[in-house]
Amino acid sequence: MTRAITNTEGIAEFNIPASLNRPNGLSAMVRVRNEELMLKESIESIQGYYDEIVICIQPSEDNTLYEAQQLSLLFDNVVYFEYPFLSLPNGSGYRYQDDNSVFSRTYFYNWCLSKCKYQTVTKWDADMIALPSYAGLIDMLRSGTQFIIEYGIDLAIDGQYMTQKKYTGSEIRHFNALKSTFINGDMCEVLGVDSPIGSIFGKILRKQQTRFLNEPTYLHFKWCKPLYLSTQAWPKDWKDNEHFQHLVKRTNNLIERTARFDSDIENTISQICQRMAR
Repeated sequence: MTRAITNTEGIAEFNIPASLNRPNGLSAMVRVRNEELMLKESIESIQGYYDEIVICIQPSEDNTLYEAQQLSLLFDNVVYFEYPFLSLPNGSGYRYQDDNSVFSRTYFYNWCLSKCKYQTVTKWDADMIALPSYAGLIDMLRSGTQFIIEYGIDLAIDGQYMTQKKYTGSEIRHFNALKSTFINGDMCEVLGVDSPIGSIFGKILRKQQTRFLNEPTYLHFKWCKPLYLSTQAWPKDWKDNEHFQHLVKRTNNLIERTARFDSDIENTISQICQRMAR
């Protein structure tokens, strides 16, 4: 981010400063709300790869804050920040929300980004576990690759099944923080590229610099969680919305998991799914 953002509500403590001077290095940005179920395993799976892991916590009804505090005590490169505002949900009309409001998910993401101090940032989710292939992705980031699109394996229910769409949707999760800002999309926030020549040039530039990975680099447990947690960022009437109906249909079209991993990963899958089923 190269510009400062003042929030609409005038809450100076949560204004977003410009980030003009960032040292080389890797930051993982983890936005969480009600993520106690597997926050520890998720952070531990990437802890050795990043110069810092920044956990940004929205108001939660579970022990997310406690888990983040414990992780910050356990690892020198883990820090956490509390963001006391809940975000308006994703969904139709998102593009017309006030993206400078502290209640905007776009604003929250940019606030999180401002808490990361290194040039290269990964948007990591607390319901993901890195696979061994993640090390190769980190090598690409360390070598200066600007944008990477990667894929993960969508696990479902008890971890013995995958969604019929085997891999997660593609998105840029790794990017240069000096050139990027989150902006409003049609249904949710999206990553934009700052460019003095304009947004169209920025999109072309990003496309030219993007690299694709065909090997899955993480496991995604979103559809192993209870449905109310998997859909907590969605509007209350999501069942009547075709976009969100399409997303949740994947949990109703399962295929038996044929991918097998080493015993440590299999044990992690089993433990997480047992905990989520309680």
